[in-house]
Amino acid sequence: DLEERDTNQFDYKLLGEETVDGASCWKIESRPRQSKVSQYTHSHLWVRKDNYVFAQIENFKQSELIRRAKYTDIRNAQGFWTAHTIEMQDLKRNSKTVLTLEKLQYNLPMKDENFTLQAIRREP
Repeated sequence: DLEERDTNQFDYKLLGEETVDGASCWKIESRPRQSKVSQYTHSHLWVRKDNYVFAQIENFKQSELIRRAKYTDIRNAQGFWTAHTIEMQDLKRNSKTVLTLEKLQYNLPMKDENFTLQAIRREP
């Protein structure tokens, strides 16, 4: 689910506080502004109070829950709290994808030529 998430294109409302996987969270509703095109009518975000990392995100079309992302194995990596496991469930298709980060480094120098079409097509 790689939809652009420019925070300035959404309106937010605090819905309350809930616990997700033992972590105290703020539950926030996000709705795209009229100028923003989104595949979802709204989302519910659970943000952990202890480190401000997402614990869970649910995406809706009207009242129907379409997708749920769960963020677990949260660790401090180079000063950044990071979920090392992200599980995305597609509830309409009854499928899921699990992304597990095994090696992570932030702020590595990158060259512009790494981001060309030719570089992307290169096999490792």
